[in-house]
Amino acid sequence: MEPALQNRKATNVFLVGPTGTGKTSTAKQVLEAHFDGRAACVNCWKYRTAHEVLSEILLTFRIPAYARESVGEQVRKLEKLAKSKSLVVYLDEVDRLVDRDLLYVLSRVGIGLVLSSTHYHTLSSLPSRITSSLGLSEIQFPKYTVEETIAIVRDRVEQSVRPGALRTSLLKLSAVLADGDARVALETIRRAALMAEHNNSKRIELSYFDNHSQAVFPRASFYVVGKPSPAWNDPLVARSLEKLLLDFASPESIKVARSIPEKDFSIREENRHALAADIGNTTVDINLEAQTIAHHCPIWAKSSLEQKFCPHVVKLFLSIGPERARTTLALLLSDLDSWKLSHNDRFALI
Repeated sequence: MEPALQNRKATNVFLVGPTGTGKTSTAKQVLEAHFDGRAACVNCWKYRTAHEVLSEILLTFRIPAYARESVGEQVRKLEKLAKSKSLVVYLDEVDRLVDRDLLYVLSRVGIGLVLSSTHYHTLSSLPSRITSSLGLSEIQFPKYTVEETIAIVRDRVEQSVRPGALRTSLLKLSAVLADGDARVALETIRRAALMAEHNNSKRIELSYFDNHSQAVFPRASFYVVGKPSPAWNDPLVARSLEKLLLDFASPESIKVARSIPEKDFSIREENRHALAADIGNTTVDINLEAQTIAHHCPIWAKSSLEQKFCPHVVKLFLSIGPERARTTLALLLSDLDSWKLSHNDRFALI
C-alpha cells in the first residue's frame, strides 16, 4: 500500500482466511494509521450493490450521494477525487458483493483496493478481464493456534477484568473451544464476565460460560443431558471430536475403542458434574468438579501416567455424543495439569 502515500496507485491486495483471524482489524488499523482522509471501508455484507457501495465511499470522503443518481454519475464523482489524490478502498466480505463489475470499475479509475473474504476461491469465478485488471497480491491469515488465542485473550482480560477474577483454566478453555477464532473466545469471556457482574460475583465461574455456550459456541454444549440433538451428528462436530481425541489417545487406541461391543457398554451417570460408564467388567468415572478420571485396566495403569487415555476411556467419549464429548475434552485439555487420572478398585482386561 506504500505507493499511495506517494500519490501513486497502490497494489491491490486480497486478504483471505477464516473468521476471527484479524483480517478486518488489520486492514482498518493500517488504513486509519497511514491513510487518514484517503481511505474508505465498506462492509459488503451490509452494502451489496454497486450503488450502495459507491454511496458509502462517496459519503466517507464527504461527497454528497443521492439515491436517484446513476452509478455512472457516482463513478464520475469518485474519479474526479481520485485524480487529486491517491485513494484506497477496503471492501470487507467482498464475496457478498452482488455487482462484481464494480471491482473492475474501481481499479480502472485508479483506486487501490483491499479486499477480504473467508473463502479462498471467492474471486476464482471472476472474468479474466477483471482479474487481470486487479492484479491482486494475496495475503493469507491462518487460524490462530491455541497458544496465540490464549495470548490475545490474556492481553484483553488484563485490560478489562479485575485481577484474579478469571481462572487461567477458563481462559484456556475459551481458547480451545474457539478453534482459532479469537472473536469467539473474547465474546464468551465478555458474556461470562457480564453474568458474573449481574450476580455480584467476584469471580467468573464455569457456570457463567455454561449459560451462554450455545450463543457463543454454536457447535458446543457444555453439559447437555439426554438424547443427542440432530446437530450432534454433524460431521464437522464429529471431525472436531476426533481431532481432540488424538491429543489423548493414539489412532490404534481409538480403533480398539470403536471395536468394543455396544452390549458391553452402558452409561451409568451423565449430568452436569459427572460422566460414568460400565464397560465390560470395569468402570470409568469422570468428575468434572473434582477434575478426576478414575478407571482401572492394564493399559490405563501405564497410559494415565503419561496423561493419555486407554480404549475404555476413549469408548466413553465416543458414546456420549460429539458435542458433549468435545466440550468435556476441551475443558480437560485447557487445564490438564490440574486433573488427576487415578485408578479405581475394579480390574479389567481387553
